[in-house]
Amino acid sequence: MDLAEVYGNKIRVRVVGVLQKNEKFLFVNHTSLNLDNVFWHFPGGGIEAHENIKDALKREFLEETGMIIEVEEFIKLNEHVAPPLHAVELFFNVKHISGSLSIGQDPELPIIEDCRFLSKQELEAIPKNQLSSSIFDII
Repeated sequence: MDLAEVYGNKIRVRVVGVLQKNEKFLFVNHTSLNLDNVFWHFPGGGIEAHENIKDALKREFLEETGMIIEVEEFIKLNEHVAPPLHAVELFFNVKHISGSLSIGQDPELPIIEDCRFLSKQELEAIPKNQLSSSIFDII
């Protein structure tokens, strides 16, 4: 099963957590999201039926990074349209509560390759097609 089969041709509501530590931000590298198989984005994912936004973000963050977080203030709304994908993303600042950073997993698809804290300078050195377009609106 591929990305388009799982997420394509429907509107997906995603929650995204922005965690900053020592002037660096936590990012997850996903494969299968572009031709380079490298795509850095803040941790997050889809809201499940009957799940509230904060619980969804806590679950997604734990799945992808091994970290338990507290959801803080809402930052922005972003719409990502790249057929067959269409996502409405809700970005929140988050606070690390416990757990150590580890490479997690996406239960729907095995697409998580890495997770790490990156500075703005490190992000600027990564090719733009390997970054979520919303990153520089936030950091």
